[in-house]
Amino acid sequence: MTAATILSTPARAVAEHAATDFAERRVARAAALGGVAGVRSMAPLAALAARGCIGGDGAGRYVLIAAGIGECLADKHPRVPSRSALPALAERLVTSALAGREVAGARGAVAAAGAAGVSAVTAERARGVVARRTGLPDAVVGLLEDALAAGAAVALTRRVRS
Repeated sequence: MTAATILSTPARAVAEHAATDFAERRVARAAALGGVAGVRSMAPLAALAARGCIGGDGAGRYVLIAAGIGECLADKHPRVPSRSALPALAERLVTSALAGREVAGARGAVAAAGAAGVSAVTAERARGVVARRTGLPDAVVGLLEDALAAGAAVALTRRVRS
């Protein structure tokens, strides 16, 4: 065994650990974005588009950003279906999986979709509880949700590379 072999083994182990740790952090970030998608389905994709990670340089990027803004506006309308109803839940699962895949590949897609499903149901219940306990109108609580979702999506996509 040469000195180079002895020295390279610990260095390789450190590099492998660092790569695994980095990958795990990306999956955790993807899951957190999934949680955001459970609240506002388009927020993660809109944030990724705003950062230039998806949607290209043309209209696709702006369509995703506009969809995120449009969802925030539409959410306040009383005829918008529950986020835990099947069509809305399916949309959240798909959009979160797309964002999660962009951030952390296939494992990120699965983690994000799982988190979105849990978050959709939990956030819907939490919104009702906050509105009842504070006496705030539902639309005001919805605006607070918008701010939290947008802020979290922007923060979670800060270090995502295109």
